Amino acid sequence: MEFDKPRGPFICPMPSFDLRFLGNKRRNFLVYLSGILFAISWWVFIDAIVSSHLSSDTQSRPYIEDYIVGSISTIGMSIVNSLDPSLIKGESFTYSGSSLAWKARLILFFGITANAGACIGAITIACIKYYLKTTSVAYVGTALIIQTFGILASCIILWIAQSMENEGLYSIVLS
Repeated sequence: MEFDKPRGPFICPMPSFDLRFLGNKRRNFLVYLSGILFAISWWVFIDAIVSSHLSSDTQSRPYIEDYIVGSISTIGMSIVNSLDPSLIKGESFTYSGSSLAWKARLILFFGITANAGACIGAITIACIKYYLKTTSVAYVGTALIIQTFGILASCIILWIAQSMENEGLYSIVLS
């Protein structure tokens, strides 16, 4: 065993995604990927709702609980990605006050909790409402899970894109 090589805390090495071949367009690529994933997530859910209304099974129609998890996940994504990443690190000197980083971290926690709670809620609703009963619209339960986890993945990708440094990009600051 080689002790000279720096190693992470994991036994198996984590995969690395090298996006250097994109050059200065890495950030744009991740933003577009996040938007595409977000749109596909909602499209799968809307498709499931439409197909369930076209089926003859009237016992397992989607109600308000099916819509709430996607809405909460979207609100959580909006909360997480509306924060400036420099506020989380506490490196911003434009605002005064020592408790600003703490408040930003608390808001970030609420956004991530909303996303995680929506994913757990989607799994719970899918299991109780669609999978335990023998219904012909089990696709709605699967679509709920796909929707919330897709929005969560979109949120993570967009956060990574926002946290990347602008290489070769100009930013206009209005003062």
